[in-house]
Amino acid sequence: MWSDALHYGWLSGREVDRWDVGAYVRSVIVNSCIVIEAYLANVSGCKDVGYSIKRNLNDHISITNGSTVNWGTGWAQTLLAILEMRKNIIHKVSNLREAELKPNSNDANAALNMSKFILDGIHSHWKQSDDRWWHCDQYEDYKKESCFGFICLKKNGYNQEDGIELFYKWKDKEYVHFMLPGNEQWEVYWAKMMSELRGPISYIAVRKNGKILREMNCISRGV
Repeated sequence: MWSDALHYGWLSGREVDRWDVGAYVRSVIVNSCIVIEAYLANVSGCKDVGYSIKRNLNDHISITNGSTVNWGTGWAQTLLAILEMRKNIIHKVSNLREAELKPNSNDANAALNMSKFILDGIHSHWKQSDDRWWHCDQYEDYKKESCFGFICLKKNGYNQEDGIELFYKWKDKEYVHFMLPGNEQWEVYWAKMMSELRGPISYIAVRKNGKILREMNCISRGV
């Protein structure tokens, strides 16, 4: 989904027709919000974070004695702002003026920068140590290799001692896609990973306790 948002941002800067630009900008906003909600649910543990993020997240933090979120400043305030933008696109489009339906590519860049700021804030608030994949850039030139990012799903019960990891390689660097408990049926997630990955990857594999359970070399852009 983040790759989609980046790609729509790239398209918005290369399109002339204002309606097409507007479509790409709106797609950037909607896709970015999906990514933010998914990442927030993953790191916070609040699986019902969607629909009413502020209320649901506050309730979850209260129950789990987590660190409170200040919604009046910083990343949380920006999160509410981009969610309002998405709400206007999806639920209040009939109220938008024509000028609002024809934004320019700068609005796509602004939405992407807002999203990166929000994801940085979530990453720091919940003290995550994983790579900040949302800072990769994409489609600087149509014929150049693109960078892409995917959320890593870590299921409850995973631990490094006997956990299962499904991962892929891009430019010889390893990225874990799924982190599962040792007794999980990983074959289902293998199929899911095969269907989700869309970048120019070279290798995918499953390992447990350092032992490769299945692997595949990829010779095309996707799998």
